[in-house]
Amino acid sequence: MKKITMLAVIPLLTLVTINAGTSLALESSGTATFTLTAFAQKYLDMTVSVKNHYTPTTTNTTTVIKSKATNAPIDSAFILSLLENSFKTNFPSGAELIMRGVGSYSFLVVDSTGTNLLLDAGSVLSIADNVSVDSGRERLIQRTSRTGTAVSGNNTERVTEYATLTYDDTALTTKDGTPTNFQLSGILVEVFSENIGIVEATQSVVLRGAGTGTIRGKINVILKGTVTATLSGVLVD
Repeated sequence: MKKITMLAVIPLLTLVTINAGTSLALESSGTATFTLTAFAQKYLDMTVSVKNHYTPTTTNTTTVIKSKATNAPIDSAFILSLLENSFKTNFPSGAELIMRGVGSYSFLVVDSTGTNLLLDAGSVLSIADNVSVDSGRERLIQRTSRTGTAVSGNNTERVTEYATLTYDDTALTTKDGTPTNFQLSGILVEVFSENIGIVEATQSVVLRGAGTGTIRGKINVILKGTVTATLSGVLVD
């Protein structure tokens, strides 16, 4: 079964931060939700105490060495703050991160109305599929008459992919001068449902994975968690 590029049923967005004054038609899009945990080393092998115990014949020295890890949540608001740093910008209150695409995905930032595009973040933040397997069923009805041919039916698919989410702003000069470059790899499941008659479809996307990288200059950060979105749109050839 063939996937078709989609256009979102939300209004066309006006590009106000990049190429101001032009319009951009979006592919199938929906709100992206990040639910990640970042683990990092706070300190490693730090000597916290040294004590000596003396006897008439010996000296016993006890040294205590500690290491400590920290963890912190990474949600969609945190990703928005990373994008602000990467692109040297500030988003207005209510700005939202959305995902677009089919199979492979990129990310956009829109305002609270959903009608103004603030940033196309695809050059920094994206999901690429590597290997996928597909299962599904398509029912196609074609009616031909003197006036023409009408098509109806439905198509449902479940696609399981090994996918990688990448955040990489190392080619940019960031607001605070620190880079962010991490990857999250794992299993992405996309459930796709299309009404062929009215050429509308919805996609449920869930990526569960783990990875590592650098966040705002902090190296050797370990990440795990999920990225989810529900996308909808009108199919076009």
